[in-house]
Amino acid sequence: MAEVLEVRASATLGDFDDVVQDLIREQLPFAMALTLTRTAQFAHRVVRKRVGRVFTIRSQRVPKGIRIQRAEKRDFPSSHATVGTVDQFIARFEFGGDQRPLGTGRFAVPSRLIRRTATGKVRVSQRPSALREKKTTFLESGPDTGAAIARRRGKRARDQRQLLYFLRPRIRIDDRLEMAKSVEQSANRRLGPEYERSMAIAIKSRRAQLGRFSSDEARFFFLKAERAINGD
Repeated sequence: MAEVLEVRASATLGDFDDVVQDLIREQLPFAMALTLTRTAQFAHRVVRKRVGRVFTIRSQRVPKGIRIQRAEKRDFPSSHATVGTVDQFIARFEFGGDQRPLGTGRFAVPSRLIRRTATGKVRVSQRPSALREKKTTFLESGPDTGAAIARRRGKRARDQRQLLYFLRPRIRIDDRLEMAKSVEQSANRRLGPEYERSMAIAIKSRRAQLGRFSSDEARFFFLKAERAINGD
Protein backbone atom coordinates (compact mmCIF):
# COMPACT_ATOMS: atom_id res chain seq x y z
CA MET A 1 0.00 0.00 0.00
CA ALA A 2 1.39 3.34 -1.04
CA GLU A 3 1.98 5.93 1.61
CA VAL A 4 -0.48 8.80 1.39
CA LEU A 5 1.66 11.13 3.45
CA GLU A 6 5.31 10.91 4.34
CA VAL A 7 7.16 13.35 6.59
CA ARG A 8 10.91 13.01 6.88
CA ALA A 9 13.00 14.86 9.44
CA SER A 10 16.76 15.24 9.17
CA ALA A 11 19.50 17.10 10.92
CA THR A 12 23.11 17.89 10.17
CA LEU A 13 26.07 17.44 12.47
CA GLY A 14 26.21 21.21 12.80
CA ASP A 15 22.72 21.26 14.32
CA PHE A 16 23.75 18.87 17.09
CA ASP A 17 26.99 20.77 17.55
CA ASP A 18 24.92 23.87 18.30
CA VAL A 19 23.02 21.88 20.91
CA VAL A 20 26.23 20.67 22.54
CA GLN A 21 27.72 24.14 22.62
CA ASP A 22 24.57 25.57 24.18
CA LEU A 23 24.53 22.78 26.76
CA ILE A 24 28.16 23.43 27.69
CA ARG A 25 27.60 27.17 27.94
CA GLU A 26 24.32 27.04 29.86
CA GLN A 27 24.29 23.85 31.90
CA LEU A 28 27.78 22.39 32.32
CA PRO A 29 28.80 24.94 35.00
CA PHE A 30 25.69 24.01 36.99
CA ALA A 31 26.27 20.27 36.52
CA MET A 32 29.92 20.51 37.52
CA ALA A 33 29.18 22.55 40.66
CA LEU A 34 26.45 20.12 41.67
CA THR A 35 28.74 17.14 41.03
CA LEU A 36 31.56 18.54 43.15
CA THR A 37 29.24 19.62 45.96
CA ARG A 38 27.52 16.25 46.22
CA THR A 39 30.86 14.45 46.11
CA ALA A 40 32.13 16.70 48.90
CA GLN A 41 28.99 15.98 50.94
CA PHE A 42 29.63 12.25 50.60
CA ALA A 43 33.29 12.72 51.61
CA HIS A 44 32.16 14.87 54.54
CA ARG A 45 30.08 12.01 55.92
CA VAL A 46 32.98 9.58 55.46
CA VAL A 47 35.42 11.87 57.28
CA ARG A 48 33.04 12.44 60.19
CA LYS A 49 32.59 8.69 60.62
CA ARG A 50 36.35 8.21 60.61
CA VAL A 51 36.81 10.91 63.24
CA GLY A 52 34.40 8.99 65.45
CA ARG A 53 36.43 5.80 64.96
CA VAL A 54 39.95 7.11 65.58
CA PHE A 55 39.19 9.61 68.37
CA THR A 56 37.31 9.46 71.63
CA ILE A 57 34.55 11.97 70.97
CA ARG A 58 33.45 13.70 74.16
CA SER A 59 31.13 16.24 72.52
CA GLN A 60 29.77 17.15 69.07
CA ARG A 61 32.18 20.05 68.72
CA VAL A 62 34.78 18.08 66.75
CA PRO A 63 32.37 16.38 64.29
CA LYS A 64 30.59 19.68 63.69
CA GLY A 65 33.95 21.28 62.98
CA ILE A 66 34.32 19.07 59.89
CA ARG A 67 32.72 21.21 57.20
CA ILE A 68 32.46 21.61 53.45
CA GLN A 69 32.55 24.57 51.11
CA ARG A 70 30.15 24.17 48.22
CA ALA A 71 31.27 24.51 44.63
CA GLU A 72 29.90 27.53 42.74
CA LYS A 73 28.96 27.49 39.06
CA ARG A 74 30.22 31.04 38.66
CA ASP A 75 33.76 29.68 39.21
CA PHE A 76 33.54 27.36 36.17
CA PRO A 77 35.80 26.01 34.71
CA SER A 78 37.76 26.21 37.98
CA SER A 79 34.88 25.15 40.22
CA HIS A 80 35.92 23.34 43.38
CA ALA A 81 34.45 22.06 46.63
CA THR A 82 36.46 21.55 49.81
CA VAL A 83 36.28 19.40 52.92
CA GLY A 84 38.14 20.56 56.01
CA THR A 85 38.08 21.29 59.71
CA VAL A 86 37.93 24.54 61.66
CA ASP A 87 39.75 22.97 64.63
CA GLN A 88 43.49 23.46 64.39
CA PHE A 89 44.29 20.72 66.90
CA ILE A 90 42.40 18.17 64.78
CA ALA A 91 44.24 19.31 61.65
CA ARG A 92 47.54 18.40 63.35
CA PHE A 93 46.52 14.73 63.25
CA GLU A 94 46.49 14.84 59.46
CA PHE A 95 50.25 15.29 59.15
CA GLY A 96 51.50 14.20 62.58
CA GLY A 97 54.84 15.23 64.08
CA ASP A 98 56.11 16.71 67.30
CA GLN A 99 54.02 19.36 69.02
CA ARG A 100 55.55 21.87 71.42
CA PRO A 101 53.67 24.14 73.85
CA LEU A 102 53.69 27.88 73.55
CA GLY A 103 56.42 29.69 75.44
CA THR A 104 58.30 27.74 78.10
CA GLY A 105 55.36 25.65 79.29
CA ARG A 106 54.98 21.89 79.18
CA PHE A 107 52.23 19.49 78.29
CA ALA A 108 50.60 17.77 81.25
CA VAL A 109 49.86 14.19 80.23
CA PRO A 110 47.42 12.58 82.71
CA SER A 111 48.14 9.18 84.23
CA ARG A 112 45.52 6.50 84.82
CA LEU A 113 45.01 7.83 88.33
CA ILE A 114 43.22 10.92 87.04
CA ARG A 115 39.50 10.39 87.39
CA ARG A 116 37.19 11.50 84.61
CA THR A 117 33.51 12.24 84.23
CA ALA A 118 31.04 9.90 82.56
CA THR A 119 31.76 11.62 79.23
CA GLY A 120 35.51 11.14 79.66
CA LYS A 121 36.42 14.70 80.57
CA VAL A 122 38.92 15.50 83.34
CA ARG A 123 37.20 16.90 86.39
CA VAL A 124 38.01 20.49 87.31
CA SER A 125 39.37 19.35 90.67
CA GLN A 126 41.70 16.92 88.88
CA ARG A 127 43.26 19.41 86.50
CA PRO A 128 46.92 20.41 86.97
CA SER A 129 46.14 23.98 88.05
CA ALA A 130 43.82 22.73 90.79
CA LEU A 131 46.16 19.98 91.98
CA ARG A 132 49.10 22.37 92.26
CA GLU A 133 47.18 24.27 94.94
CA LYS A 134 46.82 21.25 97.21
CA LYS A 135 49.26 20.59 100.05
CA THR A 136 49.48 16.90 99.22
CA THR A 137 50.83 17.45 95.69
CA PHE A 138 54.33 18.41 94.61
CA LEU A 139 56.60 18.50 91.57
CA GLU A 140 59.28 15.90 91.16
CA SER A 141 61.75 14.84 88.53
CA GLY A 142 63.19 11.37 88.18
CA PRO A 143 65.44 9.58 85.68
CA ASP A 144 62.66 7.16 84.73
CA THR A 145 59.56 9.36 84.78
CA GLY A 146 60.98 12.81 84.09
CA ALA A 147 59.14 15.85 85.45
CA ALA A 148 55.77 15.03 86.99
CA ILE A 149 53.04 16.20 89.34
CA ALA A 150 52.85 13.74 92.20
CA ARG A 151 50.64 13.25 95.25
CA ARG A 152 51.62 12.09 98.74
CA ARG A 153 49.76 9.15 100.19
CA GLY A 154 50.19 8.49 103.92
CA LYS A 155 52.72 9.93 106.34
CA ARG A 156 55.87 8.81 104.58
CA ALA A 157 55.51 11.23 101.71
CA ARG A 158 58.22 10.18 99.31
CA ASP A 159 57.63 6.47 99.83
CA GLN A 160 53.90 6.63 99.14
CA ARG A 161 53.73 8.96 96.15
CA GLN A 162 51.38 8.71 93.18
CA LEU A 163 52.21 10.18 89.78
CA LEU A 164 49.26 12.16 88.47
CA TYR A 165 50.64 14.05 85.46
CA PHE A 166 53.78 13.66 83.39
CA LEU A 167 55.17 17.01 82.22
CA ARG A 168 56.57 16.84 78.72
CA PRO A 169 58.34 19.54 76.67
CA ARG A 170 56.81 18.02 73.51
CA ILE A 171 54.42 15.28 72.53
CA ARG A 172 54.24 13.08 69.47
CA ILE A 173 51.09 13.36 67.35
CA ASP A 174 50.22 10.45 65.08
CA ASP A 175 49.05 11.08 61.51
CA ARG A 176 45.89 9.05 62.04
CA LEU A 177 43.21 11.40 60.69
CA GLU A 178 43.84 10.59 56.98
CA MET A 179 41.33 13.21 55.81
CA ALA A 180 43.04 13.71 52.45
CA LYS A 181 43.02 9.96 51.84
CA SER A 182 39.33 9.67 52.75
CA VAL A 183 38.37 12.58 50.47
CA GLU A 184 40.42 11.18 47.58
CA GLN A 185 38.84 7.74 47.92
CA SER A 186 35.38 9.33 48.12
CA ALA A 187 36.05 11.36 44.97
CA ASN A 188 37.24 8.28 43.08
CA ARG A 189 34.12 6.42 44.16
CA ARG A 190 31.45 9.10 43.74
CA LEU A 191 32.63 11.64 41.16
CA GLY A 192 31.59 9.63 38.10
CA PRO A 193 28.10 8.61 39.33
CA GLU A 194 27.41 12.09 40.68
CA TYR A 195 28.41 13.63 37.35
CA GLU A 196 25.96 11.40 35.50
CA ARG A 197 23.15 12.34 37.88
CA SER A 198 24.00 16.03 37.72
CA MET A 199 24.08 16.06 33.93
CA ALA A 200 20.70 14.29 33.84
CA ILE A 201 19.29 16.98 36.13
CA ALA A 202 20.85 19.69 33.98
CA ILE A 203 19.41 18.27 30.76
CA LYS A 204 15.94 17.88 32.24
CA SER A 205 15.95 21.22 33.98
CA ARG A 206 13.58 24.01 33.05
CA ARG A 207 16.47 26.27 32.18
CA ALA A 208 17.80 23.86 29.54
CA GLN A 209 14.38 23.51 27.95
CA LEU A 210 13.45 27.19 28.02
CA GLY A 211 16.89 28.77 28.06
CA ARG A 212 18.54 31.03 25.54
CA PHE A 213 19.69 28.97 22.59
CA SER A 214 21.74 30.23 19.69
CA SER A 215 18.76 29.64 17.37
CA ASP A 216 15.24 28.24 17.29
CA GLU A 217 16.57 25.31 15.31
CA ALA A 218 19.10 24.52 18.05
CA ARG A 219 16.37 24.50 20.66
CA PHE A 220 14.20 22.29 18.43
CA PHE A 221 16.96 19.70 17.99
CA PHE A 222 17.82 19.87 21.69
CA LEU A 223 14.26 18.96 22.67
CA LYS A 224 14.14 16.31 19.97
CA ALA A 225 17.35 14.74 21.28
CA GLU A 226 15.99 14.83 24.82
CA ARG A 227 12.79 13.05 23.71
CA ALA A 228 14.85 10.41 21.96
CA ILE A 229 16.92 9.86 25.10
CA ASN A 230 13.79 9.54 27.22
CA GLY A 231 12.13 7.21 24.71
CA ASP A 232 9.16 9.53 24.08
